[in-house]
Amino acid sequence: MLNVKCNALALSSGQNTDNVIIEFKPDVIILDIFLGCEDRRDICKEIKQKHKAIPVILVSVSMGLKEHSIACGAHDFVSKPFDIDYLLSKVNDWAKKYQQLKTDSTT
Repeated sequence: MLNVKCNALALSSGQNTDNVIIEFKPDVIILDIFLGCEDRRDICKEIKQKHKAIPVILVSVSMGLKEHSIACGAHDFVSKPFDIDYLLSKVNDWAKKYQQLKTDSTT
């Protein structure tokens, strides 16, 4: 099992996403494409308009959505069911890349 330390924040809807991102400052965002009545690909598009560099990983039980996920701006796609270590390794990899990008942009 991977030993990844992170802080997580769960949202039940896509409302106020921008405010939460500004306040929480995530290194990675994970969105379940279909949860409730919202299509999170639309939320992904909104996030990427304002927060282009933050990696977004979309997850879904529907494997045929990878291309659609990339088209809406997501950096990665994971199909359900997934091994938690696999998801954590993706989160860790993207978080490292984002941290490096932030470091590079300040130097």
